[in-house]
Parts: sequence; C-alpha cells; structure tokens
Amino acid sequence: MNKAILVGGLAVILGASYGLGVVVTGNKVNEQYQRYVEVLTENYHGVAKVTSTANASFLSSSNALSLEFFDLPEPVMLWAGGNTFNFNISFKHGFLYSDSVVSIAKGDFLKKLKSYQVNADVEPIVITSEYRYDLSAGSILVNGNVVSDAFKVKVEQGDIEIGSSQGPFTVAAKSIMFDWVAKPSKFVNKDLTVDFGRLTLSQTAEVVKGDILTAKLAQSSLASISIDSIAVQGLKARIDIDKLLLDFKQNLKNDRVLLDIIYSASSLKIDDSNTPIKLDKPEIQLGFNLDTAALLGFVKSLKETQHANQNQGPSPETLIPLLSQITQKGVSFNINKLAVSVSGETLVADANLTMAPFSIEEVMLDMQGVSAKADLAVTLKVPKQFLEAFPGMDPQEMGFFVGMGYLVDAGENYSLNLVANKGKVKLNGEIVPFF
Repeated sequence: MNKAILVGGLAVILGASYGLGVVVTGNKVNEQYQRYVEVLTENYHGVAKVTSTANASFLSSSNALSLEFFDLPEPVMLWAGGNTFNFNISFKHGFLYSDSVVSIAKGDFLKKLKSYQVNADVEPIVITSEYRYDLSAGSILVNGNVVSDAFKVKVEQGDIEIGSSQGPFTVAAKSIMFDWVAKPSKFVNKDLTVDFGRLTLSQTAEVVKGDILTAKLAQSSLASISIDSIAVQGLKARIDIDKLLLDFKQNLKNDRVLLDIIYSASSLKIDDSNTPIKLDKPEIQLGFNLDTAALLGFVKSLKETQHANQNQGPSPETLIPLLSQITQKGVSFNINKLAVSVSGETLVADANLTMAPFSIEEVMLDMQGVSAKADLAVTLKVPKQFLEAFPGMDPQEMGFFVGMGYLVDAGENYSLNLVANKGKVKLNGEIVPFF
C-alpha cells in the first residue's frame, strides 16, 4: 500500500474523529445551556421573564440571555436604566471540550457599572468556563471562574469601596462546588468608618438521585462564610470582630431535613473608653430537624404567595398557615452550644426542644395545650469570675436570682437547669406551678 495513501487515509480518519468530537461537544454543550435557561426560567417564574437566543455554528455559538424583571423598585430601575438585564454568552468548541465566556451586554446597566469601576478597562463581571464531555459517562463537567472588579460608589449615606473578587466553581451531574474570595471593603461617612477584611464563601452540594440543577433539595450541602475582620470606628466607640464565621450544614435522613448552623468569632472587642470589654471565642451552634416534604411545600407555597402579592413579603395572616405546614409534622430545635469566654472564664449553655405536631394557631389559642407537646431541656453555667470581668457588674446582685430559684449557687459557678415534659416544668429540680 502506498505510504502517501496510508498517511492521507489516517489523516482523514483523525480529522473525522476530531470533527465528530467537536460536533458531539457542541451539541451536548448546547443541550446543557438550554437546561440552564430552563432552570433560570423556573426559578424566576413570576419574578422575571427569561429569554434566550442562540446563533450556533460548527466551532462556536453566540447566545444572548435576557432577564426582564416585572416589579423592580423605581429607584433600582432609574439606577440601572430599566428593568431588563442582558448578557452575552459565547462558546468555542474543541475536541470534547468547549470554552465559554459570560459578560454583561452593552447598555445602560453596563455603563452604570463601569462608572463605578476602579479599572474601567476590564469587564466589571465576567464568568469563564470550560465544559468537558465524558463519552463513557455521557455527561458534562464544568469548571469555571467568576471574576469581578473593584468598585467605588458615592451615595447619600457615605462612600462605599467594594473589593475585587474571584470564585472558581465546578458543576457536575450530581454535585456543585463554589469558592469565592473578595478583597477588603470599606464604608465611610462623617460619623462612621467600617472596614471589612477579606470575605470568603465556600459551598458544596450533592444529590444521590436526579440532577443537581433540578433537585429541589440537595442530599447534603455545606456552606461557610468567613470575614477576616470587621472594624467599626465612630459613635464614641470602637468595635473589632476578628475571624467572623458562619457554617451551614444540611443533610437528608429518611424523611427529615437536618440543619446545623454555627456562628462564631475569634474575638469581639468593644472599647468606648468607659467599659472596654473583650469577648473570646463567642460561639452558638443551632440545630433544626424538619419534615422534608413539609419544608418543600412551605418553600413552594411561599414563592406562590410572593408571586401573587407582586413579589412582596407575605402578611402575618398568610405566613401563619404556611408555617403550620412545617409544625404540623413535628419539629426539633437545639442550641447545641452557646459559649463565650472573658479573661479565661467561659459561660456555656445548651437547649434541646422537640415538639410533637402542632399548628401556629394553637400557640395563640391554647398555649397550655401546646406546652404539653413540648419536650425541653435547658442548662446554663456562668462562672462567678466571668461576671467579675465585666466593669460595673456586682456578682452579689445574682443573689436575687438565686433567692428566687432561677439560679443555683454552685460554688464557683451559677447554674440553671430547666426541664419540660408533657406539660410539667421543673426549674432546678422544683416544679414550676404556673405551667
């Protein structure tokens, strides 16, 4: 066989394989993009009209995405130049991969943002992504990055500086991951200065069945928001918060949603020259146990109510029956930990409440009947030296609460123990008669 024919034939085969890979990738990416549009349309139902146009070719596609909001506040419309926000989304296809760029389309909104930018020569916000098609799994893996410029804004209330940011993300068939970091920001006016340190947001979510984009609730989700520091100066005082952290964890177990939330900081300093104080490691850990179907029904009903009320928050009259959807399936609420230290002395407390099914209306009409459905346990320990660390605090004043039976003098500590079960309440071992 002629070598030239062999080489030429191999080149044709390789070229055809490459072209097929490009076509397959382009088709799959276009399918994925349409799914994104469908998810956006569902999420913004009743809030905004989502439209999209596409101009696809063999090696690329150019899409336009538009969000037309129905009931934007007039000040926002005046600021943004209208109620419609347009985006350009471009794709360039290769062999089993595609690169994407999302940016704000030209218009009044883009002009407004650029007028506040620190560096107006770059896009104010841009999202770059790489789509990878897995032939064996028949799925697409998306790796991308969100980048925003720094902004300086002057408003009537003061001057705002927003730090630049970036956030890599990954979207797979059953999971999503996002890490976002923003540089320090600041707010200043004639009376007050607030400095925010670096802000970090990390989130992961995963589903066992179905698709992460269309799932109503993830099987497991973790989120963490941290701010390196917050410094407030003015109003005759200075407040410093070091390493503020919010952790959120959600899991599905059988037919229940388990939520764990932790608020914490390394330290909190308050200095008003009269009573300076430093709190070390303040922390509160909260836990919720809710019925999954009831929670999803509440969220759906809440959205429908907001849409019916032109995106306004629900009134108490409509919110009460919505909340009853959840409470009628039984709820649990825990303060797994409440702690704060001063001068090496630590106050600690916890509380656990389990409620049998009840409605919010019952709370208002038959509080005694509802209390019979409660199983409650609360403990508190306050070191006496903890109280002495507060300027102007006289620990002897606690004697009143000890005398009334609210607290127990346990030597170096004051303590409290509250237990409620089937309508009977005991405070520090004694039955409370008015329940």
